[in-house]
Amino acid sequence: MLAFGYYLQLVVGLDPCPLCIIQRLLLFAVGVAFLVAALHHPAGRLGARLYGGVIALLAALGIAVAGRHVWLQHIPADQRPACGPAL
Repeated sequence: MLAFGYYLQLVVGLDPCPLCIIQRLLLFAVGVAFLVAALHHPAGRLGARLYGGVIALLAALGIAVAGRHVWLQHIPADQRPACGPAL
């Protein structure tokens, strides 16, 4: 998914909006957190719960940003912000 987004940006020439960039960063952060958790592989429940909590928090933030993005795309054309929506 990230590779296709970068393809659209770098090859096709579509510039991402700020929400797209934030979604990319959060998706990358979730992937890094999963990788660190898998490599570290904590033996106790506390470590596993901490990693799970961090991953869940990052994923929830990504879901919230994606929900805002979808909501903004469904605003009627006459009510959309002119120069890009604020977060």
